[in-house]
Amino acid sequence: MKKVCVDTNMLIWYIKKQCTQGQEDCLEKAEYLFDYLSSKGITTVIPSIVLAELLGTVDDDDLRETYFDFISANFEIVQFDILSSRKFIELKVKQQRNNADIYAKGGSKAKCEITNDQNICASAIASGCDTIFSHNLKDFEKFAGGQIQILTLDYVEVLKREAANNPRPEQVSLFDFAKDDDEDEDDDEDNPPF
Repeated sequence: MKKVCVDTNMLIWYIKKQCTQGQEDCLEKAEYLFDYLSSKGITTVIPSIVLAELLGTVDDDDLRETYFDFISANFEIVQFDILSSRKFIELKVKQQRNNADIYAKGGSKAKCEITNDQNICASAIASGCDTIFSHNLKDFEKFAGGQIQILTLDYVEVLKREAANNPRPEQVSLFDFAKDDDEDEDDDEDNPPF
């Protein structure tokens, strides 16, 4: 079964239904993404650090418990374990070789945020995820070092085009299954990467 990891911003848009001005389309795209993943039986992974980041922004105890119950019931929560630790070290050493410390000192993100993003990447890779969805494409691509695909919500447009071009199974004619074997229409661009 395929697995997709989501960053905190995806959950803020999907669960809390909050966005900053100019990101209103992210609410609809996040809902589409989570509905798509669920409908395809794709496991959605929430690293424990993402859960902490999300719930740490909720002041109301009852609402925090409601979010926690929803996430626990609908997603796979992965811990930062020994495998994640080893992956974190690998990613960190590789970054240090590539002058990541200069980025950490001069970048606009606090060093703790950078560490959280590295933990998310390490947890996703260690738990066998195929893709991470994050709004922080540049940072996550840098942290992941090509070991996992990083996508933004812009990928939802690809999923929508795919849905428009491919009828749902209940709309497929029996004659569609009688095509010649040499007329293989599968194309990597039409298939999601996860």
